[in-house]
Amino acid sequence: ASTKWAFGAWSQAEGWPTHVTFFRERLAVLRGSQAWFSVPADYENFAQRDAGVIAADSAFSVDFRSGSNDTISWVMGSSDLLIGTEGGELSISEISNSEPFGPGNAAPLSGPGFGSRRVMPVNVNESVFYVQNTGKKLRELRFTSGSDGYASFDRTVLSSHIAKGKIIQLAYQKEPNSIIWGCCANGDLIGFTFEAEHDVQGWHKHPLGGVFGSGQAVVESISVIPSPDMERDQLWIIVKRTINGQTRRYVEFMEAEWDVDEDDEEDMFFVDSGLTRNGVATATIGGLFHLEGESVNVLADAAIVGPYTVTSGAIQLAVAAEVTHAGLAYTATLQSMQLNQLGTVSRIVRGFAKLLGAVGLKFGPAE
Repeated sequence: ASTKWAFGAWSQAEGWPTHVTFFRERLAVLRGSQAWFSVPADYENFAQRDAGVIAADSAFSVDFRSGSNDTISWVMGSSDLLIGTEGGELSISEISNSEPFGPGNAAPLSGPGFGSRRVMPVNVNESVFYVQNTGKKLRELRFTSGSDGYASFDRTVLSSHIAKGKIIQLAYQKEPNSIIWGCCANGDLIGFTFEAEHDVQGWHKHPLGGVFGSGQAVVESISVIPSPDMERDQLWIIVKRTINGQTRRYVEFMEAEWDVDEDDEEDMFFVDSGLTRNGVATATIGGLFHLEGESVNVLADAAIVGPYTVTSGAIQLAVAAEVTHAGLAYTATLQSMQLNQLGTVSRIVRGFAKLLGAVGLKFGPAE
């Protein structure tokens, strides 16, 4: 018999790790308020001693409890190992940069105490963007040399309405524009264009064509992957609509942006859940079974025609066309900032609009 034994850290009784990532060539597994780090490059080895000796490359664990709701929401490896909990944010890294990350040279550092939602954050340049625990705010976590620690900035402060649907998923698109996409619990698709080096930031909401029940189409999940030609990043979504009286879910991706300098007008693709036909001129456009019974708009050889109702998966144009894009119409709406100075009364007698890659608009004092 021996008294030199202990229960394993992970078991059915003790619990299993809830988060896994890689950091400093070690496999990091976390549960509760504790993180375990494997031997470097030996990801199944968690031995804390080698022949009874604790070495710089031994496995080790770090307890980061703070006493303020330490339940882990997300983990991300960056310059430090960043951890978001329901009570706040923290990092784990070396105590001294002159020594390797390992036993005796690793410690947690408390950060901002805003709290995090269980949504995987995205890494943009030198910042990590995460969702605050209410789901209504997107925050930027960034290291600041002045405090020698991490600061958190609310990036929804100027658009407090944009995430009222509560963000449940994030995805980052690098090309052609730097956009953080968000999927909300109420089905909204929102985007945040962010270029820190040029001080550019702006929110936008993307209501999709079609309906679900008595409301708008619902976006349930998002992801960003490289396009097949590796020329850009594609936003992919799962969208739920009511089609021909039944609930349908489709996997759709955002088409490439139309370039006024390089692309032809007949290649404009500005419909949702749409298909493109390019071939011998015809007035019969088929293959639209996924939009059976729906009213679709068509760009036929750069001319806007329709709407047409899909019957037996097809529509009949008035004139034959070679290149057609058929799909659900959507409305792009721009509401300007206040045109007159606050506290003054002005009469606007003339306005100008310059359009790029568009064939017209409607304007007025209200939507």
